[in-house]
Amino acid sequence: MRNRLGGFDATCVAELRVEVYTTALQYDSPNPTSDLAARFSFRHAAALALRFGSLPHDGFAIERLRHSEIEAIAAKVVLQADPRLDALYPANRPGRVTLVLSNGIEESAEVLMPKGDGARALTQTELDTKASNLIDSAWGQGHYSTIRGLIDSVEETASRTVSPDPREQPPPCGRFLFAALTRSRRAGEIRHRHRFRF
Repeated sequence: MRNRLGGFDATCVAELRVEVYTTALQYDSPNPTSDLAARFSFRHAAALALRFGSLPHDGFAIERLRHSEIEAIAAKVVLQADPRLDALYPANRPGRVTLVLSNGIEESAEVLMPKGDGARALTQTELDTKASNLIDSAWGQGHYSTIRGLIDSVEETASRTVSPDPREQPPPCGRFLFAALTRSRRAGEIRHRHRFRF
């Protein structure tokens, strides 16, 4: 949507309409005070994406939330449920954003399934890239390869215990740990909560 506009001027925003399915409203965080809470705020996620474009893992930082333009745009967000989107749930996770400019021009964008869910699941390459970004941002550049090697060794060790009964096979520990790190909204929170030492 930003590309179609050929640029973005926050002062020209009259209204930012965000339409979702009813169930999604239960998870909204209207007044976030942290990075994690901001990820559940429809208003702030929409404002941040409109102002800065694609949001990386650190795109919800507090300094961004407190940016004057973000606060101004978030205040113009109208959040509402759309019965037509309700009909598409739970097979989809639909959402629609409509930007209304002060000159009357409207631009809309709709997504049925966000990247990472359902049929739009991340590929292994995308998972590896995401994990690398999260881990390196928490532990420093270059730590991803070391941590990935340690996790793979856990899986390799577990796989050596073979049982004739598939139900007694050990869980793929390495994959579980790697998925936990990859899917974490903040790799730094994992380090803090579980005190990993590598």
